[in-house]
Amino acid sequence: MELLSSFFDSHFRYRSAPRRAGDILDDALVSFEDDTIVIREASTRQIRDALAYKDVVAVNYGDSSLQALLYRKGAFIQITVLEMKNKSCTSSAGRQRRDIVLERLDSEDTNNCNGRASVDLVAAALLHTALGDLDTMVDSGSECPTKTRVLVIINPISGKGKAMDMYTSIAKPLFELCQDRFMIEEVVTESAEHTKQVAMESADKFDTFVFCGGDGLVHDFLQGIFKLPDYRAVLNNITLGFLLAGSGNGLACSCAFASEGEFDLNPKSYVGDFQVALRLILRGRTSALDAAQIDVRDTSTGEQQKASVLACLSASWGLFSDVDLGSDHLRFLGGARFTLYALWRIINIRKYSGRISYIEASDELNNKPLKALPDTSNPLWKTQQGDFAGVLVVNVSHSAADLMAAPERKLDDGQ
Repeated sequence: MELLSSFFDSHFRYRSAPRRAGDILDDALVSFEDDTIVIREASTRQIRDALAYKDVVAVNYGDSSLQALLYRKGAFIQITVLEMKNKSCTSSAGRQRRDIVLERLDSEDTNNCNGRASVDLVAAALLHTALGDLDTMVDSGSECPTKTRVLVIINPISGKGKAMDMYTSIAKPLFELCQDRFMIEEVVTESAEHTKQVAMESADKFDTFVFCGGDGLVHDFLQGIFKLPDYRAVLNNITLGFLLAGSGNGLACSCAFASEGEFDLNPKSYVGDFQVALRLILRGRTSALDAAQIDVRDTSTGEQQKASVLACLSASWGLFSDVDLGSDHLRFLGGARFTLYALWRIINIRKYSGRISYIEASDELNNKPLKALPDTSNPLWKTQQGDFAGVLVVNVSHSAADLMAAPERKLDDGQ
């Protein structure tokens, strides 16, 4: 874009925070190469930094926490990235924040109102180039795209009880850097019923719901949506984002696994990273997500009373439910609670009498998803009856960071 080429056809002062060796240049050149922002030392043309478009989450011009690093008052651009980090002795693989400031050295003429406005446009153009939606923004003819209305739902007792701290220290500062794209409101849940109430009252007021908690928080929210008469239309019109602050975090881990193809690592080493999930939300990376309606009939009373729930993670019975519910008093252990309690339950195994009916998966490539289950008399049904330790039906790849129950499962494969 001509606006970017014109602005960056200059010399810059370059700073990075956190600082790394060589991340201070008083004379640098900036270029755009292969979806990467490249910073070179002006005198030697040596590459000193490279910012991949896919890592950029915010671009700003104006007041900045990094302004103290600048020696002059020229026009500057601040680029915020969540870039990959490999596993080390002191940290796990995932993503980490870095802020880069580029101050134009010949920007005396931009210190007036018109100059500041032009730099604002440069910042917006650079951001949307990195996000890959610049053409859409230009075609719309709007310099101020509609902001996404976001409700952040925080469960303060999820997992180890650190959801609020994680949100305020990591996620909220980045959301504040993205105020040109997001209108953020926050709510702290008090109970499962409160979460359902929030869902019912907020369904038509927000475009996106971000959950800072565990899978239970998402489950409670969905049950609130499920109570609405137009729940199908609501689900088709909202976006859900997941920040890992619970014990299992299966939905967040499954989204990370589906999106982070550049990690040439064991998925267990990065899918549980908070900032991996945060990057997907800030960049607006979305995918359809399958959901299922599960009907539960209580035949023990002789009555055919039916309860229905909406599920997008999994459905379990027996051992798996025992581990989930029985380990609740071990929340302080985080995800390790499931492993320890599962060992205890396997040593002291319980058996459950039941009948399981299922339809075997077909190898046909062009199968269409069923709109309703076949009648139980249909010969497609297979049945097993007897004692079972447990049954787990999964909708996504991960039930937890360390439990990839269905590696071939996709978020929207209809299976």
